[in-house]
Amino acid sequence: SILRHDMAVARSPPPIRLPGIWDRNATHDELLDEVVDSLSFKPIMHLQVRFGPHFSVRVDSRSRAPGYLAQGQPFRLRYPATRWEAEIAPGDVVLLPRGGDHTIYNDAGVPPMAFRDVASRLAVRQSRHSYLAVTGAPHQSTLFSSFFWSRELAAHPLMAALPPVLHLRPSDPAAAGWLPAMGGLLSGLGTAGIGADELANVMIRHVVHTHLK
Repeated sequence: SILRHDMAVARSPPPIRLPGIWDRNATHDELLDEVVDSLSFKPIMHLQVRFGPHFSVRVDSRSRAPGYLAQGQPFRLRYPATRWEAEIAPGDVVLLPRGGDHTIYNDAGVPPMAFRDVASRLAVRQSRHSYLAVTGAPHQSTLFSSFFWSRELAAHPLMAALPPVLHLRPSDPAAAGWLPAMGGLLSGLGTAGIGADELANVMIRHVVHTHLK
């Protein structure tokens, strides 16, 4: 009947608006989780870089969107576009979904080296379109990095709605259940880098899930 139809329409949840302000009502959670779980992007490369006690690296590419996971000694990350800067402690993860110019350093007095110069010094080994590299031993800080094309992330409405910097710590209640395990998995990759593509996407999904909670 018309009455039954109108009642059914009244009970239907409103559509999710993408991109825009997130309305995480109970009726939206399951659908939104499915969208996040379907996120999958092709990484350009993976780098594992070990830094010494004094370093500063400027990543000036706007076309590449990095995800970082830190181990070892703390360092700092500066993102000038939003005047964001923070200490990155062991176990922290940072996602820059829009890419952009940023600097990673532990000594503000050291002139920053361009990331392309760092990459050119690395002993890079190819494995199924992923790359893993190590430099700077004996080291104090280790950075696991996965790079994606920022235009591909921006083409997805969910990723386009994210803030330019997402920073999670193992102490964050919403990340405590998965972030320490992610660090252990990345540490166990070895020099072949097998499984790095999928791990990078798993990290993105967890970061987005945690941000939306």
